[in-house]
Amino acid sequence: MIKLNLILIILLFSCNSIYAQANFDAVIVGENVRMRSTSDIKGKVIATLSTGAVVTIIQQTKVRDIIKLENDFCDDYGYYWYEVKTSSKQTGWVYGAFIYSINNDSEQDKVSVYYKAYNNNGPLYYLNQAKSNTYGAADENGPTFCDEPSIVFFYKKNESKMYPIRLVYEEREGPGKLMTTKDKNWLLLYSGEGGKDIVSDIKIEKDIVVMTINRSFQEGGAIAVLKLAFKNTYFEAKVDSYLTMFEN
Repeated sequence: MIKLNLILIILLFSCNSIYAQANFDAVIVGENVRMRSTSDIKGKVIATLSTGAVVTIIQQTKVRDIIKLENDFCDDYGYYWYEVKTSSKQTGWVYGAFIYSINNDSEQDKVSVYYKAYNNNGPLYYLNQAKSNTYGAADENGPTFCDEPSIVFFYKKNESKMYPIRLVYEEREGPGKLMTTKDKNWLLLYSGEGGKDIVSDIKIEKDIVVMTINRSFQEGGAIAVLKLAFKNTYFEAKVDSYLTMFEN
């Protein structure tokens, strides 16, 4: 295996300058997500997309469409359909439950930790997150109590691809368990009525990326330390330590 020469820097500047150079503004989160010819569940399927596929949003429908997916009460609010363009320039419509958008306006993104990795003298990687296009914990009408997860990923400038983080093992159950997608355990940051996850630090130890996540939730708070290894198309993460800070 080629040894990665990993160098860490922290950049504190607006994401707008970075993402202006990237070729996408949203990513797909979900396996075998159908891209259709029209913004309707009966529209012709013209492609299937999976987690990591990057897209550019062209437009969205004016009203939400309610499609029950996983018996989640948040599905009752419905989602917009989004017309998107893929990295291969194909256009079509994707149901909003599977679209995670990069939000350059959030404070978390404006002051974010960026990570550069050199593979011999290879390309640079940057770390950021894309947020689910859901109602979120609240909307203009008050609390919805819906989660607003974000997928954490690496990417290279000027490349239409993202590298998600896969959590391979996590023994905790219940509220203290780190949030992941249900299909392949892609790491998500939680944000909702019950708490919030924030990537607070990244450092390098013997060519391993060490990521610290500060967590708050109704039952308490914790600091999770993950160790990441590069696996060509994604980063593989294992929980190195998990320290509960307080309990209610």
